[in-house]
Amino acid sequence: MSLNITGTRVSNTLLAQVAVRNINQNMKQMLEVQSQMASGLRLYKPSIDPASAAVTLSFQHILERRSQAVANISRSNEFLSSTDTALSDLQDLLNEASEIASTNIGAGADDTSRQNAATVVGSLISQLAQIGNRQYNGRYIFAGRATDQAPFDLSSTRVRFVGDTGALYTMTDRSSSTQYNVTAEDAFGTLTGRVTSLDDLDPDVTAATRLSELNAGDGIRRGTITASDGTNVTQIDLSGCDTLGDVIDAINGNGVVNITAGINAAGNGLLLQTGPGDTISIDDLPGGYVARDLGILQATPLPPGADLVGGDLDRLLTATTEMTALCGGLGIDQASGLIVQVGSDSVTVDLSAAVTVQDLLNEFRYCGLDLQADIDSSGRRIWVANTIASENMYVGENGGTTATDLGIRSMPASMLLADLNGGYGVRVIEGVTDFNIVCSDGSVIDMDLAGLSTVQEVLDAINGHAANGGRVVADLNAVGNGIRLTDTTGGPGDFQVQRANSSFAAVDLGVDQVVPNPGAVINGDDVAPVVEQGVFRHLFALRDALLSNDSVNISRAGSALQDEIDRVARIRGSVGTRMQSLEKASTRIEDECVQIQGLLSEARDLDYAAAVSRFETLQATFQASLQTAASMLPLSLLDFLR
Repeated sequence: MSLNITGTRVSNTLLAQVAVRNINQNMKQMLEVQSQMASGLRLYKPSIDPASAAVTLSFQHILERRSQAVANISRSNEFLSSTDTALSDLQDLLNEASEIASTNIGAGADDTSRQNAATVVGSLISQLAQIGNRQYNGRYIFAGRATDQAPFDLSSTRVRFVGDTGALYTMTDRSSSTQYNVTAEDAFGTLTGRVTSLDDLDPDVTAATRLSELNAGDGIRRGTITASDGTNVTQIDLSGCDTLGDVIDAINGNGVVNITAGINAAGNGLLLQTGPGDTISIDDLPGGYVARDLGILQATPLPPGADLVGGDLDRLLTATTEMTALCGGLGIDQASGLIVQVGSDSVTVDLSAAVTVQDLLNEFRYCGLDLQADIDSSGRRIWVANTIASENMYVGENGGTTATDLGIRSMPASMLLADLNGGYGVRVIEGVTDFNIVCSDGSVIDMDLAGLSTVQEVLDAINGHAANGGRVVADLNAVGNGIRLTDTTGGPGDFQVQRANSSFAAVDLGVDQVVPNPGAVINGDDVAPVVEQGVFRHLFALRDALLSNDSVNISRAGSALQDEIDRVARIRGSVGTRMQSLEKASTRIEDECVQIQGLLSEARDLDYAAAVSRFETLQATFQASLQTAASMLPLSLLDFLR
């Protein structure tokens, strides 16, 4: 019996290849561990562990953003700290000015001491301008967003504001931010001498109206609507629409349902119409809002032939809003223009060529006076401000209704009597006649203003007085501002308004005048100046009152300065709160960075003890591989035949 043994022949070449491959792989692994130990990183290149490398990159990006946020917060906090220092200096200056005012009231102060005090106040005005132009790290603190330009321009007689009042924000989180500047308006009351439209200028909608301007600026959430005319149903994609005209074109061009879109009669929304026997229903797809936002959601079909009148789309005012769209599409009187006066300088602002609201604003900005004009933060009104702190501003008519239409006439009929004369109001005496209107025919109208609160009520009281009977017509001046009284009696005497019972009402209303015969019109003075309520204004008022030895106005200026001191203290409190908020945010972000750094280290950094142990294992394996190869590779067939 024989035993057959079958073996598999292994060639020397294969043995050599296997040995070399094992040695090379072992060397590669040792080189990898050596590179890790040299760099201190387990992931010294992404190919070692692609999944961990992706996590590492994500952590690194988060750390970079967090580190940048911490740096930004630190700079913002330093900016706020410099702001607080400037506000502290402002408080000290106002305290000094207030003390000057209090020591120069009453009989104890003479003309010479007040003249000297006026010189000191003049120097305080210069110091105040220097505080207003304070810088931090080359950036002007109170310049708003225009931090590269000094905000205040001081001359010998006035201070002009040339900055802006924009806020600066620093991000404290992905979804939150903190304002880190104090505007000149907050700190100094700059640009508070402004007029703002009394009412919403309420622009109507047109085909060119952008969808982003609708719904008080919230815009339209794009999507697809379902439309039906009672017979046919289709979906209309409005996701690519940018203007209301695009929406109208998409509906009109649907090619399926018999529905025609346009602007409604009120000019504030859409109008959908269909044939006499058809119905209209409009709905959103599940989860959609576009029909609702467009004011045309009508899930239940309307009666046959009925129109779908869309709701008010509440368009906001923007720079591109057409002038013809203002006031619900009625527009304004652009032909007459209006008169703006700052101090002794007066210009007529011509709006006849204005096409858009931007054109309107530019006419004010470049009219030759130091004015700023813009759309207010609500997006519904415009404002015009005087940048000269020491001067009053007046905005009146030029024979038409332009200022009234825009709502910026500085003495409208609706103005409160208490707001006249820079807020000092109209001084009346209760229960007696305040003034007499003496007509040229000798007839007298005795006016008691007790209980009246607006200019319009004064006009109505004069026109409706029992003794008037049409003798005198009271309205507002057609040019500029002020109350106009027109005598219709045609008598031989003078037309005049006389004070009565020591009342100052006629003076405060600006109608304490005598017009010699044959004059028949009293054009009252404009007693509604637009006055800046700020520190520069009050210091100028104090200086002028000291120079004119006016105890009443010295007292008023001192009282106003005390209010400013209190206001600045509140602003400083707000700054302190912001600084604390930023410090807390910085601490929180730094803690997050430590945690993320730990996670990053776990994913990326090398465990040296484990690496050394692995290297020693690889080294032993490498030596064994060499020894095995050395003992196997020299053998040949002759070694087995001997």
